[in-house]
Amino acid sequence: MNTRDDSSSRRPALIFDFGNVVAHFDYAKTCAHFGRRLGISGEAFLERVRSRGLTPLVQQSESGRMNAEAFSQAVCALAGLMLTHDEFASAWSDIFRPNEPIGRLIPILKRRGYTLVLGSNTNDLHAAQFRAQFAETLVYFDHLVLSYEIGHLKPSASFFLACTE
Repeated sequence: MNTRDDSSSRRPALIFDFGNVVAHFDYAKTCAHFGRRLGISGEAFLERVRSRGLTPLVQQSESGRMNAEAFSQAVCALAGLMLTHDEFASAWSDIFRPNEPIGRLIPILKRRGYTLVLGSNTNDLHAAQFRAQFAETLVYFDHLVLSYEIGHLKPSASFFLACTE
């Protein structure tokens, strides 16, 4: 017979988003880089790719239905860019900067006994970048729930159920 009360052994959990919570992100630098390659502004580049169907491509990438290589090829074709995958990946992923107050809070919460979960809509290119760039912060998280790995995007219930497992 199990006499242990499971509720007393559970630690309170907090789910953090990565983008604009753990780190700030801004696509302006990426758009400017790609725009320069086409002789247009970053804003014009963004308008071009949005009007030609960028959003569905991002959703496919972030849900794991499109790998990084296919995504870079599709975005380049959409924009009329001639880039190698490595050049695309470097520019696409150079968008993050630390949110320092949250970065200082995370280890405090961990020391206080919280279970920390990172739950983020992201793709493999961005995840590779932030896993390296923010390794010292991510070490405090008990679980990383990344949309492209689990095949579900926020705000679906399936995404949040994965955060509880």
